[in-house]
Amino acid sequence: MKALNQWLRISWADRWLLVEAITFLSLVRLAIKLVPFSRLAPYLGEPVSMPDIELSQTTEALVKRIAWAINIMAKYIPWTPSCLEKSMAAKRILRRRMIPSTLYLGVAKSNPNEFDAHAWLQSGTVIVTGEVDHERYITLISFSDHYD
Repeated sequence: MKALNQWLRISWADRWLLVEAITFLSLVRLAIKLVPFSRLAPYLGEPVSMPDIELSQTTEALVKRIAWAINIMAKYIPWTPSCLEKSMAAKRILRRRMIPSTLYLGVAKSNPNEFDAHAWLQSGTVIVTGEVDHERYITLISFSDHYD
């Protein structure tokens, strides 16, 4: 009942973001399970890192709402989405709105004997997903979308 009351209190725009978030989290999970990463990589953007761009206040607020939606829906789906799944889903939502972003894939700096990977997504100066401890990782590759 509490979840229903919360749902009824949020705006239609936020409801739509939550629906988009769960849709893309599910589609990305399916794609990662069924399609080799080498076939998914071209859909992530150009394999280069773009410099941080300045987002307008309105766009930055929207990016933060998208991050909120991904994090909320990640709690309510029946699996625990990986950082890569969350980053890819958020990237797709940003791409639908033509908001530039860069998805980073990295490995931990600390222990070279253990493989500890992480993915995070950044748009402008906002880290959309994977913010926690992302600075512990060395970027191996990044995929950027940019719009003129």
